Amino acid sequence: MKETMEWILSTWSLYWGEGYYQYLLLTAAVYLLFCRRKKEGAKHLLSYLAVVLFVFFCPLTASIIRKCIGGDVYWRVLWILPVVPLIAYAGTEFIKERKKPLIRGVLVLVLAASVVFCGKSLWQAGNYERVHNYQQVPDEVAQVCDLINSKREGGRAHLATDDYLASYVRIYDASVTMPYGRAGRGARSAKSRQLYNEISSPAPDYERIAQLAKSRRCNFIAVKLPDEATRAAVEKSGFMLAGMVNEYGVFMLEK
Repeated sequence: MKETMEWILSTWSLYWGEGYYQYLLLTAAVYLLFCRRKKEGAKHLLSYLAVVLFVFFCPLTASIIRKCIGGDVYWRVLWILPVVPLIAYAGTEFIKERKKPLIRGVLVLVLAASVVFCGKSLWQAGNYERVHNYQQVPDEVAQVCDLINSKREGGRAHLATDDYLASYVRIYDASVTMPYGRAGRGARSAKSRQLYNEISSPAPDYERIAQLAKSRRCNFIAVKLPDEATRAAVEKSGFMLAGMVNEYGVFMLEK
């Protein structure tokens, strides 16, 4: 029980990071509880907040959810916290109490500034990056797919690649097929699983990757090329380098 509670509290702390929105949420909840608890909107928001917090902090429900979705992503439960509605509602109710327009205007600026101060923008936090394609996948993935499409000459493209590219390739271009999907899902044959495991290995055997890819009828391979020896190992099995995209070498099976 103690270990579970420590893990829950650690997850809570990691979710908020260096921001202060949890304190803004607490302030808003306390204000509604003591000053607006009779209002219908406040009742609904506070009741919902209480249910979500109970589910998150209760060791029993936390253990069940942890087994279902995994401990690494348990923080996603906090996505259903009504942070924005509750803060916005509490701020609106607080400002409505003031009769003078000037005071209301000042309070709006103060509350807006507090929201800005309590966190960072999406771009500053470093969790997102700007991309330049309509599918909103990493530009590196788009460039690999574009290179494959320029070499396939209207034929099929069956690609073997690592987990980073495999997670996005079919979002960008569904015509490019793979022997497995994200995290190796959909690998129906033993060789497909072996191929995924080898390509995801910390120390991949590139010659074996090429051989397994060939056995799974892959006519394209996209792997990181640390040196010329890696390129030679892939080309040994009948693939040729079609082009480079940053660290990735895109290989095409010779006809």
